[in-house]
Amino acid sequence: MPLTPQVSHVEWCVPDPARVADLLQALFGWDFECFGSRYRQFTPADGGTCFGLLQGDAAAESTVVYVQVASLQASLSRALELGAELHCPPTEVAGHGRYARLRIAGVHLLGLFEAG
Repeated sequence: MPLTPQVSHVEWCVPDPARVADLLQALFGWDFECFGSRYRQFTPADGGTCFGLLQGDAAAESTVVYVQVASLQASLSRALELGAELHCPPTEVAGHGRYARLRIAGVHLLGLFEAG
């Protein structure tokens, strides 16, 4: 059965991911996994939507919603045909899958995620 595209995770760009992760851990009990010095991710045990913290200029990138797709390459190709711009090329996340980010209408970022 083909995958129905759904939100896989939400990501905030923040100046200090460790500080924000500590606050959210204290507030909600969320335990964040570190992926290098610039990224933290909370993955709910029940399989709910993941929440990521990426070090960056919050004013420039703000919130990024990622949609899980069956084929990252096919979805990227179609999005580019429709006028989206590539913001971040396909990138491997060890043990999780691959993602890419698009710029939509020259302003908004949209992430695509392929599990695997």
